[in-house]
Parts: sequence; structure tokens; C-alpha cells
Amino acid sequence: NVGISEPASIQLEYRYLSRATGDPKYRQVADKAMDVLLSLPKRDGLADMFVSSRSGRSAGGRITLGARVDSYYEYLLKQWLQTGKSEKKFEVAWKAAVAGIK
Repeated sequence: NVGISEPASIQLEYRYLSRATGDPKYRQVADKAMDVLLSLPKRDGLADMFVSSRSGRSAGGRITLGARVDSYYEYLLKQWLQTGKSEKKFEVAWKAAVAGIK
């Protein structure tokens, strides 16, 4: 199992790499990983701390805002901003997480 932050925190770089090289394959890989993370069950908008690197499913059932998950929330907001606020899935997930924190 890996912390959900690990696969979430490469998104900006891969999207930028596709833009810089003109090759969409980097963004496609990043989007596929992020879509898996976004599809995971959430509790009040908050993600499980761990995800199985084999199955892509939540693993462990621990909800926290600390290490190994904090970057997941950070990158939801950053991806929404990087896309010029055009990809609503990031806005929706970010706002759900903020509401869950409150």
C-alpha cells in the first residue's frame, strides 16, 4: 500500500511535461491515475490515507489530514487552478474535502 499523496503529487509535473513536449502521453498517464483516486470512496469528502498499488482500491480505512494524504488535497486545488478552473472534477473534489474538514 502507498499513501494516497504519492500518486496524487505527480499530476502537475506530468501535465506540464505534456504541454512542454507536445506529447499527450504524460498527461494521459497522470489523468488515469488521478481518475482512479477520484473514484475511490470518500467519507465526507475525505480520502483514505492508503491506496493499494496493485488494485487501486482504498486500503486501511484511515482518514487523516496529515502526512501521506495532505498532498492529495493540495493537488486537487492546484490541478483545478492549473487547468484554468476548467476541469470541474478537481473543484468538486476539493470543495467536498474542505466541507468534510469543517
